[in-house]
Amino acid sequence: MGGSGMSGFDFREACRRAISIDSTSSHGNDEYVEFLKGILDKFDLKVRTEPVDADGYRGVNLIAEKGGGPDVILFDTHLDTVSPGDPARWTETGGDPFRATVRDGNIYGLGTADVKLDFLCKLKALEPTVGKRFCNRFILLGTFGEEVGLIGARAFLANYTGQLDFALVGEPTSLKLVNRHKGRGCYAFKVAAPPAQAASDLVKVEFSGKAAHSSTPHKGVNAIEQALDLMAGLDVPPDRLHIDGGHLLNIIPDRCVVVAPRSAALLAAVRGRAVVSTHAGRVDLRDTSGLWPFWRALREERRQISPETSWACVTARTSADENAFIFEFDSRYWEEAESFPEAAFARVPAAGRVIRKDASFFETSSAWHVESVFGALRESGIEPEYVTKMGSTEAALFGQRCTALVFGPGQSEGNIHSPNEHNRLADLDTAIRAYEAILRRLVVAPAG
Repeated sequence: MGGSGMSGFDFREACRRAISIDSTSSHGNDEYVEFLKGILDKFDLKVRTEPVDADGYRGVNLIAEKGGGPDVILFDTHLDTVSPGDPARWTETGGDPFRATVRDGNIYGLGTADVKLDFLCKLKALEPTVGKRFCNRFILLGTFGEEVGLIGARAFLANYTGQLDFALVGEPTSLKLVNRHKGRGCYAFKVAAPPAQAASDLVKVEFSGKAAHSSTPHKGVNAIEQALDLMAGLDVPPDRLHIDGGHLLNIIPDRCVVVAPRSAALLAAVRGRAVVSTHAGRVDLRDTSGLWPFWRALREERRQISPETSWACVTARTSADENAFIFEFDSRYWEEAESFPEAAFARVPAAGRVIRKDASFFETSSAWHVESVFGALRESGIEPEYVTKMGSTEAALFGQRCTALVFGPGQSEGNIHSPNEHNRLADLDTAIRAYEAILRRLVVAPAG
């Protein structure tokens, strides 16, 4: 694996160590960057870090540079991951998402596909270039915060005012070239909900779903939407409740907990569809008089959106501080189409706002960099072809400054942002060979 006969760092051990380090967006990636800097000490690259602090997340970008010349070539990979969710669901790693486990030609663990091992593939591909002259300037970039709004890529581009000619963005693409992906809209709604009178007999209803990347909601089962659709459809929905579901904007929630007064109608409706238990202790119940009109109007609004646009409720919570129910939604759409037109906010009885909007990406350039990448892939045994990707990537930002493509080992759909995320060892080997060939064609000066 990873050219085991080559000198340099032990690729498989580096993979194990990389997965063992918590670099979730909420935790930060400082420890992972220090580990990577230890490997980079043996390279002839100039290494620096750049702090990233935005939207309550803190981490660092890792930047390594070499060479000079007419063009500037950038290899980019994000170094943060989503949260692992329930460890018990990581059955292939013994309940520990941070324990890299090799089985049947696959390596399992958080970040194996999205996308920590891609950076190690690029480092391994750079080993043969140590001591060689580069004919173009090369930048290796590891960003923080891709999973929470591309904040590291935004920070890098805000601070980097120099030339960029070509960017190869690392994401799991099954070793195919992505030249088009959807844009992304994230929205929040606040439904006013005054404190409700306490109830003497409460039940806790736990809905279970299936986690998936929010760009492909059909691959998962949304526990929040299960819960609210069921209760909103009752002849008499609960008049007060507490709700808690989801944890990240880009993950279909696999769990939602509702606490509500016990009723025969509610118990009958959830039988066989959720786990019900008696709730003991205090809980912040909120009046639902505004909740059900909001949810019904929102679901009706969703039916007006193009079927090619994905739309999912990804977090729901009762907020005591704001006297409200707070909901966040993630939507993906082609080109510059609005996934939720601002006029629709006026039709939904809640305070709505845009959290962020990321542009779509569509690369049509036939620059020499693209031709070189095609040739390098063929040299590596990969027949190059363009495919589209449902999720958004940092290419949406780099593509505004230069020619950009997305490429990397690992399957995306049905794999990333889910328990038992994995990558094929053979694909990691192929990625290393492909990156070596791309470097030879784009940046390494010919011998002599």
